[in-house]
Amino acid sequence: MRGPLLSELFPLVLTPVLLAGMWYRNALPRVMRRGYAVLLGVVIVAFGALCMARARSNVADPPRWDVQAFWLFGKVAVVGDDFYRPESFHAVADSLRAAGEPVSTAGDFNRELLDVGFPYPPMTMLLFAPLGLLGLHAAALLWYLVIIASTAAVIGVLWHRLFEPHGIWELAFTTAMVLTLRATYSTYAFGQTGFLLLLFLLLFWRDRNRISGGAYLALAMVVKPVAAFFLGWTVLDRRWRSVLATVLVLAGLAAVTALAFGSEVFTSFITSNSVSRMPHSYFSSNINQSLLATWVRATHYEFGRGSPLMQPAFIAMILAIAGVTFGMEMRLGRSRSALGLALGVPAALLIYPQTLEHYSVLLLLPMLFIWTRQKELGVSPVVAVTFLTLEYALVRYHAGSLDFFAILLCWVTLLVISIRAVRQSSMSAKPGWMQPAGAAIESR
Repeated sequence: MRGPLLSELFPLVLTPVLLAGMWYRNALPRVMRRGYAVLLGVVIVAFGALCMARARSNVADPPRWDVQAFWLFGKVAVVGDDFYRPESFHAVADSLRAAGEPVSTAGDFNRELLDVGFPYPPMTMLLFAPLGLLGLHAAALLWYLVIIASTAAVIGVLWHRLFEPHGIWELAFTTAMVLTLRATYSTYAFGQTGFLLLLFLLLFWRDRNRISGGAYLALAMVVKPVAAFFLGWTVLDRRWRSVLATVLVLAGLAAVTALAFGSEVFTSFITSNSVSRMPHSYFSSNINQSLLATWVRATHYEFGRGSPLMQPAFIAMILAIAGVTFGMEMRLGRSRSALGLALGVPAALLIYPQTLEHYSVLLLLPMLFIWTRQKELGVSPVVAVTFLTLEYALVRYHAGSLDFFAILLCWVTLLVISIRAVRQSSMSAKPGWMQPAGAAIESR
């Protein structure tokens, strides 16, 4: 009993210790500061080893979710079949099994992949097609090298853009916070694209005032459609150069897709869209932590009524979240666009119907933004430590089935901070009021 209890309590205790140690490290005695440095090193090695061990295991024995699925996407594309037709997937899977490849025969693999087809827009196939040129194990190795590289890049960008100074303490702390988030391990367990998506969103966030930001947003949208939420912000904020860059990059990638796989895939994407063939489990299983899936589970939705995506109650909820988020982002203005975009991350995760539990790696951006901008945001260290501890706990426990509440808590917290920032700006603009320190919140 003590073993399982300790293993459950340890992550909950670890997060506030890491946070408090980082905040007060300069005030600690030398011995305690060295002890904290040792703790950071042990955490990085231990949690990094867990991710590497899972990556090694998945390369040796690629799981059907999602390494085999991504490889099969590429195989169907490489042989020239229409990857929106389930018949193409069944034919390629049967051919690979006959050739001795260990393609899964599990019932859920058939129902949720072979019977559905490619579940993303055509341009996303450019990401998976190279895997189809390789055998399963070689493809898995290449894929995990991409995941590891994108993880390292995310740590580097978070460290360089959010922390000041860019010292070894800050780098070690950033690495520890990334690796101890349960969604990081889930990303490695599933072999998912979360860190590649987060990397492009971070680069978009960094270059939001430049035309290159629009290009990074287009790449993020190709990795996962959830990133399209931020295109709404660029349009509403009239960042036309960024919008133009997004459109041009998407158009260029669409042209490459048409040359590689034929223009017919775009017609098939519209006329034979895989969404209509998705089984009910797509929207009801616990791994889906979106607002839609949570609502479906809470109300015991009867799928005989039709797709839950078209239900007025769901549409009203997502319009409310989008309206509040976009409205607040416009109120914050360009001088506080960093805060506005941080608010957009949990909003996008709530609205996107396929927010799976490993998507919570995207919360690293708003969580570490709050942590590193406490003074400007008017957040006390106690509140910041409590908030991040709750976030990490919600993501950690019950196998990711509480991620929805972590996303919702993040959105509500950032919304409250944004309301306070707008009110402070309004008060400071009145005659007789002094501009409060840190009222204009702008990240580097």
